[in-house]
Amino acid sequence: MQVRLSPGVKLRPEKFGGTCYVPHRDDIFAADHEVFTLLCDIGSTWTEIATSLESAYRSLAALGLCETDPRTDEVSYSGPSLLGRFQEFPSIEEPLVVNCFSTAHCPLKCRYCHADDLMKEDFRKNEVDGPSADLANVAATAGMFSSLVAVVTGGDPLTRPGRAQFLIKELAAKRKAIVLDTSGVGDIEALLPLLRENRVHVRVSLDALSGANDEVRPINPRYVTKGTSSEWAKRTIVRCLENVIPVTVQTVVTTKNDQKDELFQLRDWLIGVGVKHWVLHVAVEAGKAREFEKRARNQSRQRHLLSDEKTVQGLLRRLHAEEVQKKRLDIRITDTNSRPNSVILIDSYGNLQTEGFAHIGKVQLFDAKSARPDLIRDNWAHIDRFGHAVRYLNWNRWLYPDDSIEDQCYAVPIPVRASEESKVIEKEAKYRVIDIAGLRAALVKGGWIASAEVLQTDEYFDTNNRYIEAHDLAIRVRSEDGQIKFAFKGPRTYEETSSSRVEIELSISSQDYRSELNDRGLSLTWVLEKRRTTYRHPNYKLVAVADEVPEIGWFVELEGSGEEAKAVLAIVGEYIGGSERSHYADLYRAFKEAEGLPLSQINGARFSHS
Repeated sequence: MQVRLSPGVKLRPEKFGGTCYVPHRDDIFAADHEVFTLLCDIGSTWTEIATSLESAYRSLAALGLCETDPRTDEVSYSGPSLLGRFQEFPSIEEPLVVNCFSTAHCPLKCRYCHADDLMKEDFRKNEVDGPSADLANVAATAGMFSSLVAVVTGGDPLTRPGRAQFLIKELAAKRKAIVLDTSGVGDIEALLPLLRENRVHVRVSLDALSGANDEVRPINPRYVTKGTSSEWAKRTIVRCLENVIPVTVQTVVTTKNDQKDELFQLRDWLIGVGVKHWVLHVAVEAGKAREFEKRARNQSRQRHLLSDEKTVQGLLRRLHAEEVQKKRLDIRITDTNSRPNSVILIDSYGNLQTEGFAHIGKVQLFDAKSARPDLIRDNWAHIDRFGHAVRYLNWNRWLYPDDSIEDQCYAVPIPVRASEESKVIEKEAKYRVIDIAGLRAALVKGGWIASAEVLQTDEYFDTNNRYIEAHDLAIRVRSEDGQIKFAFKGPRTYEETSSSRVEIELSISSQDYRSELNDRGLSLTWVLEKRRTTYRHPNYKLVAVADEVPEIGWFVELEGSGEEAKAVLAIVGEYIGGSERSHYADLYRAFKEAEGLPLSQINGARFSHS
């Protein structure tokens, strides 16, 4: 089978694996390391893949992330956008989405508008319908983040199509995936060729088919004198679909449409006209909605715009459950009323904004005209990054009240792979030897090949206050047959009989390493000599070493995986004692202290060289 990435798919590495954006679905996914590696292993040209990976790639093709030959049909998916295995919901370092205002003008007067404070006269007065320095700043600010998606919004881009065209071109030049966010009110025709050329996904707002939509989204006669907002929205949706431009419909849920008939009727219409993607936003108490709710609380007969939490969650759970079962629509649900500062806005001057969490109104995070792009992240702490990820990766705790996150991830059937051994991790188990002759004979009989015995001299360095040792670190210089190796070792973690730690080992040529370390505040604190024989087996990666340590005897160290260590122990078990977690230095010190030597006089373990 052959595989390639779907056109326009964006991939971005993350600490947990990576994030992926599918433009024709307007879906963002978080992928664990294994799944993200699968996607990074293919490109935009057809690649032949191993038979064992066919099921994995078909599962990804079903979500539009890649294409297969033979073809795999896509399916609707409304679950959390987590691919692979996640024990907890991931957070992100950089924004997934930035919302870019192309204009402060809007043809509607929405009762719940959350961004009305970015559309006041101060923002509108100097706008021109075309290229401008302010619009260039919008694109520049967006370009300072490695976001997967830039949403061209406002206001409404259709009220100033010249500005929308300019901003789309600027963002496309910065290799952003682009979404056009619109009420649908205005002439979409002038933008259609550019939308197709740049694979722009169009997101159209429509809250209901009934008069409820026009009640909360009335036309602003300053811009439009004919038609209702719902008529314009439906017309724009159909025109985009006719031009093979992917469409998402977004619906804000308020008391005006939080009834089963309203939302289910709208759903059926969307399916009927061919819409495949639907986003439902629970209305947020911000902007005009905050003013509305404030007035309602002071009324004797309170008429709220924001829905009762129990009502809206119950309705959306039912709607969501039906589409999860029937797979006719992709549904994403956002409920950020408790996380208003999870949305990133770039106003029409290019300034970075977010809705306040404790502050009422917008919080400006960056001034585009400051001539200080180095300050773009100075106020990044005010963004709720976890909430940002939750919003765009389709997770709401109340949709899955009885399920843990790992039960809701999208399963990708990747074959079990042998775990890769890290080259910077030292894993070893140490045992005291009670019969060295028997151990050597058993290893040779088992097919282990011995190297010539060598004398190793290990020098350990530390600060005057023994910081290195106190934190279970080690700085060691080893001399062996004229070769010198420098090693840094990190703190250990323990299993039943073995330990693991980071070990970085480098060959060095300088004979003056002591003075170089002294210059860095490190002095020689311990010297250990040992006679070492190394054993290797043609069928194992594990290395076995037999060490003779002055005065305290013989030890065997098994350096490698636990499974291979078990195989070695099976043949040498009768010749060794219990496992030892202590360093050779600690074992030697304990031995000499037991003989009555003061600890201050014990600074190394050396053979007698007579």
